[in-house]
Amino acid sequence: CLGISLLVILFGSGMGIYEWWEKNRASIIESVDPKSGSIDGGTFLLIHGTFFTEIDSVTVGGAKADLYINNFTQLEVKTPAGTVGPKAIVVTTKNGNSTTFADAFTYGEPPKITSVTPSDGWTKDLKVITIKGTNLSGATVVEFNGFPMSFIVVNDTCITIVPPINVNYRIDLYPFDVTTLYGSATFNVPKQGGRRRSG
Repeated sequence: CLGISLLVILFGSGMGIYEWWEKNRASIIESVDPKSGSIDGGTFLLIHGTFFTEIDSVTVGGAKADLYINNFTQLEVKTPAGTVGPKAIVVTTKNGNSTTFADAFTYGEPPKITSVTPSDGWTKDLKVITIKGTNLSGATVVEFNGFPMSFIVVNDTCITIVPPINVNYRIDLYPFDVTTLYGSATFNVPKQGGRRRSG
């Protein structure tokens, strides 16, 4: 009787069964990329799945994310600020149906660079450059002036770099960058004078 009554309501309102199903089904989340970012927020996430129609909100760890792209199989959102640890992503449609993807995104402390030593000289003349800071242990990329550097993570507060021999720059003229799973940090050594020299 309930099924017959539902059909009467649907057809009586001019809505077909397929149309009703399209408007009332929940979304399906299949994957999230990337899976980590800074507690400061601002990470752009691609959420892949199906039935992303009539989306009302997307939350990460209970906080609402900014929604930029919404099509049937993909959402792009910008994460809000959060606290350290794994968080659930919840997609809610305008009809009130919610889909939860547990532990889908992990917040972490972004790296910070406080010093680079030595603070003067040409890279070609230096055997080792030392970067000091915090949250450096998860470094995946270290760059100087856009060039990827070979590096060793000593601990959470120290990274050492062996400068390449095929480039030669004053280290106080260009930025150092450290990237981890939880963000990036840029540091410019205070200028000591001198000009760029090729070598």
